[in-house]
Amino acid sequence: MKYTVLSPWGEIDNTDVAALSPRLDTLAGKTIGMFAKFKHHDPVILREVARQLKERYPSAEFIHLQYPKDTAEIMNDPEFQPVFDEFLSKCDAVISGYGDMGSCALFCSYNTAFAEKKGTPCVMLSDKDFVGTTIRGAACRGIPHLRYVLTDIKDLSFIPNLDAEFISREITPQITAHLDEIIEALTSPLTETEKKIEYKDNTLAFAEFSGTLEEINEIFYHHGWTNGSPIVPPTREAVDNMLRGTDLPADYVVAKLPPMLSKATVEKIAINAVMAGCLPTYLPVVIGAVEAMADPCIHLEGYTSSRGSWGPLAIINGPIRQAIGIETGAGVLSQYTKASATIGRAIAYIIMNLSGNRPKLEDLAGIGHEGRMGMCIGEDEENSPWPGIHVQKGLHAEDSAVTMFWPQERYGFFERTADTMLPRFCVCNDLGFDPGCCYLVPESHAKTLAEAGYSKEDIMNYVVEYTRKPSSKMMVNWMRGNHHERGVVLPVNDGAPMRQYWNTDHMLICVAGAGFCSALVGGGDHGGPATVKLRLPKNWDALVAEYPPDKPDYVAY
Repeated sequence: MKYTVLSPWGEIDNTDVAALSPRLDTLAGKTIGMFAKFKHHDPVILREVARQLKERYPSAEFIHLQYPKDTAEIMNDPEFQPVFDEFLSKCDAVISGYGDMGSCALFCSYNTAFAEKKGTPCVMLSDKDFVGTTIRGAACRGIPHLRYVLTDIKDLSFIPNLDAEFISREITPQITAHLDEIIEALTSPLTETEKKIEYKDNTLAFAEFSGTLEEINEIFYHHGWTNGSPIVPPTREAVDNMLRGTDLPADYVVAKLPPMLSKATVEKIAINAVMAGCLPTYLPVVIGAVEAMADPCIHLEGYTSSRGSWGPLAIINGPIRQAIGIETGAGVLSQYTKASATIGRAIAYIIMNLSGNRPKLEDLAGIGHEGRMGMCIGEDEENSPWPGIHVQKGLHAEDSAVTMFWPQERYGFFERTADTMLPRFCVCNDLGFDPGCCYLVPESHAKTLAEAGYSKEDIMNYVVEYTRKPSSKMMVNWMRGNHHERGVVLPVNDGAPMRQYWNTDHMLICVAGAGFCSALVGGGDHGGPATVKLRLPKNWDALVAEYPPDKPDYVAY
């Protein structure tokens, strides 16, 4: 059988594309801006660049500026943008750096591209291992031909003392070896390609493909739109049927997900949902997940483009859980049921195809994550002694909602009394700079804790207060040197006890599962969680009647 299918790839806005700024004829007598991202070693690297350039061009002047925020774009930062504009007004050219990790290189290239668009010729310095991220970050922000210089300087975040001997041994030779490239990047005339505004190619976003089921699966895998698992062909008919799950227009742009910032229209979301095997009744959840991922409280690239590894977790609250068959009980994370498995997969495909985050290109996770292809669970509100997560976030109990969270690792523990349970909530080993945690607490444990007088808020406050470690086992120097204090006063003496969790902002308690508690650690360093109320279509009751919740009827033996 032959199918004609629609593309899941997102359309990119072409209004922000620009050519490179004209280069300088010489650096002599010019003012060169040295623009560093948030890490403590970036200014050290750039000062060495300035020192060597000053030897070559004694009449040149150098001014330095560091952007102290991680995973943030200056173009979206009204507080810092005037500072940056003033800095650029004094510069004839800018040298930026340093691209030393996944999301770090990405955001450094975003902000360098922003300077180029303002008419300042730039060159970005980067570890050669992250050249792909450097190029793609700038291209995503409309500067596809950003000039860059690649070195072998690795991430120096965990080296607390960048003294003169270290600089002389590790940094100086690298800058010396690449100094001519830096000069050339700022002074060699633009090529004909660099002079042109190169609009982004949207051909694939509007493409249709025809073939057998096997051929369609191969085409989609070849384009990097799946992980190779079989998909449901997103034919026009299947997508139109999926669109019955919302009253939003097909061309309505739900969000522009970074880094690619393609238009996550309702139709594109529906295409990815069809591929994953979703039913029309699942579409409100998938749309809500896209809205949550686009929430400014989540710096999405931090979770999807980092060297670290996180998996997207969607937690569903409200009546929709039962209406579509979201798992809440035993085996909740195993993804054995259709709704949980396919919604998680749809979210993962959307991250690949609308966020534009692909392995080894934008997703530079060193190890990867077993939940990267999506996790979807529901809170067991009917058997919980506490309000649901969505109620804690300000919604009504009768509302349906999705909460997006990004766990990194998991710990399980089994206790039977409140007094023994509470200390076990405090054993998680998270070395993040502003860590979070989602605790999955089964009904029996939740009731034991509630009967002892503990609310969700009490437990989370207990965890914040009593989860402590010697500062020698925490990344204190890294946090301080890389501007990650975030209002927390860090200890000055090595070994002093300090809180592992700084507050409850990134902490959740979800009543789900059975048998024992599980702590899904992570989901704080780059923001979140984000909770979104789901928008159900007017035909919801009829749609649920047409697609009732379905769970397997396992054959006995």
